[in-house]
Amino acid sequence: MDAMAEIRSEAISAMGLESTIDAIAVSALFQLMNRVANGTGTPVDDFMVAPANAVSAQIGADEFHSRDETPMPPSA
Repeated sequence: MDAMAEIRSEAISAMGLESTIDAIAVSALFQLMNRVANGTGTPVDDFMVAPANAVSAQIGADEFHSRDETPMPPSA
């Protein structure tokens, strides 16, 4: 069983099918909203700059190709 199939099976077992589908839908909508915000040039709120930069660095998002087109203001 590949890793994603195993994770999917564990999630369905723990939360049930409907809750797993809901969680996937919420995650997909967050991804969509981020892409819409990036595509329209919506700026990051000042109070979110430092936390966003910290999370980005922690999860390695600074290395994502999409990050090249998503400039962040410097941390305050």
